[in-house]
Amino acid sequence: MKVAFVAWAQSWHTYRWYKSLRDKCDIKVFSFNKGPDLYGEDQIVIKSILPKKLKYIFGAASMRKSVRKFNPDILHAHYATGHGYVGSKLKIRPFIVSVWGSDIFDFPHKSNHTRAFVRKVLDKADAICATSQRLKNGTLALYPEFESKINVIPFGIDMKLFQPSKSEKTEDQITIGTSKLLEDIYQIDLLMKIFDRIAEDCPNIYLRIAGKGPEMANLLKVKDELANGDRIKFLGQVENDKIPDFLNQLDIFAMPSKFESFGVSALEASACGLPVVAFKVGGLPEILDDGVSALFAAEGDNLAFEINLRTLVEDRELRLKMGSAGRDIVAEKYDIVKTTQMQLDLYKSLL
Repeated sequence: MKVAFVAWAQSWHTYRWYKSLRDKCDIKVFSFNKGPDLYGEDQIVIKSILPKKLKYIFGAASMRKSVRKFNPDILHAHYATGHGYVGSKLKIRPFIVSVWGSDIFDFPHKSNHTRAFVRKVLDKADAICATSQRLKNGTLALYPEFESKINVIPFGIDMKLFQPSKSEKTEDQITIGTSKLLEDIYQIDLLMKIFDRIAEDCPNIYLRIAGKGPEMANLLKVKDELANGDRIKFLGQVENDKIPDFLNQLDIFAMPSKFESFGVSALEASACGLPVVAFKVGGLPEILDDGVSALFAAEGDNLAFEINLRTLVEDRELRLKMGSAGRDIVAEKYDIVKTTQMQLDLYKSLL
């Protein structure tokens, strides 16, 4: 079976899906942007001098020529806008669209035009994939006519790659960490300020932040202003295959996001045996079990978030118990072996 991905190649989510499928089918990734070299010869970049949005509007002809040369059995576009729009113009069937989050929770709500735009893309799909039940529900709230062709296929976690390792930990300290894009929606500054208050009472705790983004300069200023800023370290972008090494240096994973459509990084942390502290937002309540694998604070309740984080800092046995339970949940529901088979089953059903 030959599968053509039309997707943002720079996204690690795209690469994860590609990696999970490449031994099961002949797969190529077609994109307007170059992703990591890990794709090897399976990445086909459609070059264009046009600005980003115009590439999607006027680049369909070039994309069609390249994809048709591959002659796929399945065309699978990721993200309903952008590459999803291009995929809808290629006139290749069967055609699948995966919705990821902001293409449903944000873009269609901007105007009647944007809502109609996404409807046209989804209407041309033979099947729609959503990563969570919440994302499926959000899609159907806007477009109930597509109920018969939408499927929940979550992002999967490689349980062999993401597993606990005590060798990375420092015994005499407690390390809190997070791995996110450094953007306002993920509230890294809030986490830093909460950490600073807890650090006043706990001289052996440290904060590690993996990621890059537009908020970096502002966050460095916040770090300099904090009394315990010297115990906060920014690690920059950590490659996906190195994330387990980062997670295994931690004792607690903190996720102060204002919104998460799914929450892959939380599942990766759980797979590595870490308890998670988060706000009860977006798709997180679907993948994390409050009081079992994670401690939730109500949306916007910063004090509750701080109390939950402090609780795990002070209770080693609770950290270990919740971390173990989290790994069990990921193994049962989100093992990449299972989610990959779900995707393959959908492909085969359309042929």
